[in-house]
Amino acid sequence: MTVAARRDGEKVRLAGRGCTKPLRRLLMEAGIPEAERCVVPILRDEAGVIGVYGVGAAERVCAKPGDRDILKIEIVRHLPGGE
Repeated sequence: MTVAARRDGEKVRLAGRGCTKPLRRLLMEAGIPEAERCVVPILRDEAGVIGVYGVGAAERVCAKPGDRDILKIEIVRHLPGGE
């Protein structure tokens, strides 16, 4: 897995949304200011985007009933001057 800023043309199908959308549009819909969209952490695996910080996780990687091996990834945002 890797974490980096979004790349032009990337899309993801978020869990519970029922459609695939470009990351650009998802970040706009989430109300993330344009100046900050280029630094939003995007989590990827070998098949593509699996999570967008502050927006959601890809449908293909979400845990389902009966899954036994689950990895939870939590990104904590620390503000300058905070603890």
